[in-house]
Amino acid sequence: MAENSFEAIHRWQQQSFPAIATKCEGALAIFTERPDATLVRVSNIRADDWGVKATITCVPLPGMSRLGEEQTDRCDISASWEIFFGDSVSWHASYVPWQLHFVPEAIEKFIALAGREAESGRQIDFTAAQICIFDNTVRSQSLQK
Repeated sequence: MAENSFEAIHRWQQQSFPAIATKCEGALAIFTERPDATLVRVSNIRADDWGVKATITCVPLPGMSRLGEEQTDRCDISASWEIFFGDSVSWHASYVPWQLHFVPEAIEKFIALAGREAESGRQIDFTAAQICIFDNTVRSQSLQK
């Protein structure tokens, strides 16, 4: 049976992931999972025939929430190859609400915004994080043209 385009994409993703994991191991990232957003360090990245797994640990900064309903400082995330999309810029999975964003400029903007929110007694949220990420993505794409 011939391989369809989705199978080819997943096979390519699986083959290219070791290089991506090397770049992202120990990196800071913006972690979003509605309604929260926080700064995390990504570690213990691993992949197998099923998919991708990693541990994320909160970087405690004023104005940022902790992880999930449990408000924990560390958790594992995972996604099967069939739903995972990732590179050294961002990771996400279809049908799974989490995303990781590794772009340093977006992270700097996110940290600054969280600091301003903390001064007002608030925490940065999903929507504000998405604006930081989107603004940086648009700027990066315009500079490449």
